[in-house]
Order: sequence, then structure tokens, then C-alpha cells
Amino acid sequence: MIKNSLMTDFPISKMMDDFLNTSLGEVLDHVPVARPKINSIEHEDAYLLEVTVPGMNKENIHMEIVDETLTIQGKTEEREEEEEEKFFRREFQLGAFKRSFKLPKAINADNIEANCKDGILYIRLPKMEKVASRKTIEIA
Repeated sequence: MIKNSLMTDFPISKMMDDFLNTSLGEVLDHVPVARPKINSIEHEDAYLLEVTVPGMNKENIHMEIVDETLTIQGKTEEREEEEEEKFFRREFQLGAFKRSFKLPKAINADNIEANCKDGILYIRLPKMEKVASRKTIEIA
């Protein structure tokens, strides 16, 4: 699980639980909903989210931050099918997802990075640099 190594005033595990359990899996109108699985990993300088997005590429995914909430939306592309095709079984599911996460204050939202490779969306959430709690002030 997530270690509480850098922030002693707020438990990391509680912060990440709150982070991953806010407004999850909101339903989009009239579209079958998929709920992608998410891994969260803590590094010394950042959190990494790995989101499963099979069949999607970066053009199918939209991310934005509004009021300290990160929202990720994706939609699989519909394929045109010929009228003459007869399906005996159809399991491909076209659909969309939307997940929202309240960002902890310890995240540097201006430097979030994301890339998509092999059906996984990688989101790097850099931590804010720790501000020294004590500073000597020179008198001029």
C-alpha cells in the first residue's frame, strides 16, 4: 500500500483513499459505461495513476482540472458496419467512462503529465516541494 514517508501531518493512505473514492464512475447519458481499473503508486516526488483504457488512444481521452478536481473521460470509437454482416455473437462493447478525483493540496497541478501506451493511461501527479518550516531572515 502507500507509505506515509514524506507527509507526517496527513496520512498518505487516507489521502489516497479519499483521492480515489471521490465521485467515481459517473454515468454519461445514453452511453454504456465502462469503469476502468486504476492503480495508484507513490514515488518520492509524485503519485502515478495507471488507468486501463483498452481500445482507446489519446484522441479518445479528455482530461481536465476544475476546482482541484481531475476528471478523465474516454469513449471508444464506433465502427461502421455493413448491413450484410450477420453476427452470431457480439461481445464488443462500445462505451464511455468518466471518473473524477479530488486532488490533494500536496499536488502540483500545473505540472501534471499524461501519456497513453498499450491500453494504459499513465498520469503523473507531481508533489509540491516541501516548504521549509523554519527560515532565517536577514535584517538589512
